[in-house]
Amino acid sequence: MKNMFLMIILFLSALFSSTSYASNVNDFCTADLKGRDSPTGYHCLPPETATASDFKHNLQSASISIP
Repeated sequence: MKNMFLMIILFLSALFSSTSYASNVNDFCTADLKGRDSPTGYHCLPPETATASDFKHNLQSASISIP
């Protein structure tokens, strides 16, 4: 009985510690391409300054040929 109680406590501790991390995750990250690049990638723009044009790309302006 004592081992079962210990297993339940360990399981609940692991469950709560893993779900508390998710509150710090951003819903989206728009890369700040004008900022400096780091080994982990570009930093995120602040969510208040993100616009719809940050999420679209115009392939016609690039020199890419799509058959």
